[in-house]
Amino acid sequence: MAASTSDIARLRRMIGEPSETTYLYPDLAEALERWPLPDAVGLEPDVAAWAATYDVHAAAAEILADKASVAACEYDSADGGGMKQYRSQKFAHYMKLSRHHSARRHALSVQPAVAHGPTLIDAWIGNLAEVTDDYISV
Repeated sequence: MAASTSDIARLRRMIGEPSETTYLYPDLAEALERWPLPDAVGLEPDVAAWAATYDVHAAAAEILADKASVAACEYDSADGGGMKQYRSQKFAHYMKLSRHHSARRHALSVQPAVAHGPTLIDAWIGNLAEVTDDYISV
C-alpha cells in the first residue's frame, strides 16, 4: 500500500521541507515505504488486510542524515560576513535533528528461533577441557 498524504505532509514538516523544491512527493512516499510497521491490530505488512502504517520518525531520520551529508560537502569561506558559521552549523543541525528522530522511531523486536531436537553431548566445544575415559586433560 502507498503512504498516505497526511503521513507525507507530516514527514515534510519534520524534515523542514514545506515545498517540493528538494523532495518530491514520490521521493517522500518511497522513503516512508521503506519503514513499514505492524498496523493498529497487529497485522504485519506482508498480510493482505494490513492497513498501511509507517514509521515516520525513521524516515525523517534517514532523510535528515542525507541532508547532513550534502551539508558536509559545503565549504566554509572566510568572507567575513558570518556565512562561515552558518555553513558549519548547518551540518550539526541536520545531524541533531536526525538523532532526535532516530531516538523516537519504533523499536523493532525480533523473536529468537528456538531449535528443538536432540543435544549432541559429544560435540566439540572450543577451549573446554576434553573428557577421556579416565581423566580430564587440560
